[in-house]
Amino acid sequence: MAQAVTHPAVALDGAYRESTFDARMPKDLLADEVAQRRESGYQVDDVVREANATDPEDRSAVLALVDGMVDSTRAPGWAYDEPESLADIRACVAPAAAVPVEEDDYRDKVHSAWLGRIAGCNLGKPVESGDDWTVARIREYLTLTDSYPLTDYFSVLEPMPDGFEFRENWPETTRGRVDGSARDDDIDYSILALHLLETHGRALRPEQVGEAWTQLFPVEQVFTAERAAYINLVNGLRPPQVARFRNPYREWIGAQIRGDVFGYVNPGDPGRPPRSPTRTPRCRTPATGSTARCGPQPSSRAPSPPRTLRKPWMRR
Repeated sequence: MAQAVTHPAVALDGAYRESTFDARMPKDLLADEVAQRRESGYQVDDVVREANATDPEDRSAVLALVDGMVDSTRAPGWAYDEPESLADIRACVAPAAAVPVEEDDYRDKVHSAWLGRIAGCNLGKPVESGDDWTVARIREYLTLTDSYPLTDYFSVLEPMPDGFEFRENWPETTRGRVDGSARDDDIDYSILALHLLETHGRALRPEQVGEAWTQLFPVEQVFTAERAAYINLVNGLRPPQVARFRNPYREWIGAQIRGDVFGYVNPGDPGRPPRSPTRTPRCRTPATGSTARCGPQPSSRAPSPPRTLRKPWMRR
């Protein structure tokens, strides 16, 4: 693959660099939009110079700089073709033939997928802080607990060694303490997707997704791209601007996280013309959202999801 054009970048002032990835904070929006633009090949050095001469606490001035990056241009020689619309992305993907799915096999696979979703989410929650729990530090801790390579949930040392601290959810998500699923926004999205499909079926529209979000989710229980989209919904924006406006997290992994249930309900048919699943990423993530949906899509022909999908892990 051809390499992206690189050039010396003007460093952003330290007052901006301690981002908490919070779309309510103009400083975070600016730092994270600069990072997103640079990763996508855009030239934003002029914006960075202006930001370094701007008071980081001047909300209006900082937001103006964020908005101004919409007009930035890619560096000459940018070597990548990155389509954003669903039609353009699907044109780059070879069609996949549908395969038959047995009812019994389907139910077992959905149940397994749901268990895997819950177990995997619980497993990572106590160390969900990349700045503190780096790969090296995780390995160091697992070595201290004689659990490397990891084959179960994290063990708790009492007292914890100096320099190691789990997230506040550790009483629900560490070895010997797991009893179902701890509440997590990633699990919330799967449950919401099932609710939306049961309520609206294949007629699901972006507006209905937005209504469900603002009615059922507190803003502080959604994060990064989803929080930015939530703020945009409350402020009256509509798709596709809901996903794009002041959302430097728009190409993060959220669409893949939110897409599993749409795969569950359309087994064996990744080439099914997408309708419902493309609705949710349009509210939050544009290109990655559409790319994530090039996999399994909902279908009115699929068997009903097993009722075990809703219990006992949904009690919270």
